[in-house]
Amino acid sequence: MRLILLFVLGFIALAQGQYLRGSRATDAMNALLKGYDKRVPPENKIDVAVSAYAIKQYGYCERNSQFKMDMYFRQAWTDSRLKRSGLGSDQITGNEELRQELWTPDTFFANDNGGEIGKVMTPNIFVRVNASGEVFMSQRVTVTVVCNPDISHFPRDVHECKLDVESYAYDNVAITYQWKKIAKPFSVGQNLSDFTLLSLKSTEESITLSSGTYSKLVVTFVYQRNAGSYIVRDLLPSLIATIVSMVPLFISKRSPQFRVLLSALLLASNTVLMTPQIVQKASPRRGALTTTDCYITTNMFFVTAQFLLISYVTIKSAQGIKGNDVEKIAVVTETSESVSRINRLGRMAIVGLYAAFNVVYWVSLAM
Repeated sequence: MRLILLFVLGFIALAQGQYLRGSRATDAMNALLKGYDKRVPPENKIDVAVSAYAIKQYGYCERNSQFKMDMYFRQAWTDSRLKRSGLGSDQITGNEELRQELWTPDTFFANDNGGEIGKVMTPNIFVRVNASGEVFMSQRVTVTVVCNPDISHFPRDVHECKLDVESYAYDNVAITYQWKKIAKPFSVGQNLSDFTLLSLKSTEESITLSSGTYSKLVVTFVYQRNAGSYIVRDLLPSLIATIVSMVPLFISKRSPQFRVLLSALLLASNTVLMTPQIVQKASPRRGALTTTDCYITTNMFFVTAQFLLISYVTIKSAQGIKGNDVEKIAVVTETSESVSRINRLGRMAIVGLYAAFNVVYWVSLAM
């Protein structure tokens, strides 16, 4: 019985301590906000220290060259009007309701294309006020980052994406933004699924407009596309089809009709396979010429070249033959030194040039 009584008394004391702590916070805020005007910034110049953590990046849009990013965006500054003494040194914490009672920087993302603050359950905002007047605010926001891609080297293209942080109304005389003095003021958790993050830079800059000069923070992401799926889906089928189309070059000249027919069928098959509307279903929807376009077009050129060579050799071999005497055509093909030389040199040129072209292309693609 005595143990139960001690437990009840301890629980009541703990509850009273929590209530008193909340009361002290209420008294401190009432005293601080008495005469406090949240519409007016602090008298001294404000240095806003910024840090952020990108939770994930997703939804890259090829058409608009942009992606979405969920992140924790944190700001810290000192408001001398919030200094307190004799009211306790404990931190005062709160959410959106506390933020609405304080002056906060009018920070915005200058090149954002449709951002928003997280509002699942409640607005995702955390505010902490220290006795020294330092205010710390963390928000979960979703922003749309716009990129400047160079797709000429698709599928190994590089995308440079920037996110600018500025004050909308206050110039650099009133507010200066700076990255928090830590190793990584901006870090990324989950990157874009189809890209590799090559570099991430956080810089401090300024921008001059007609209304004045403003402090600005810039985050620069440099991404390179993961080319594996595009190579397997687009480039390797084109390579294999082109190599197969050269098989008629090695068929005996004793079967000229079969060579021409097989070469024509392979040419038609490659034409369908390499049609841009089919190859570029998942490729960037832009008018720029890419290395993939050049590679597929060059493959088509070699397929056409082998067809023209076989057709030329067959026609020259059959000159002077009337009707469809296949045996005479074969005899002429074997005995004609000039035609044989053209066939041999043409085959060597097509195969050799195509092999050299592929070496140069694949080496440059890997670099």
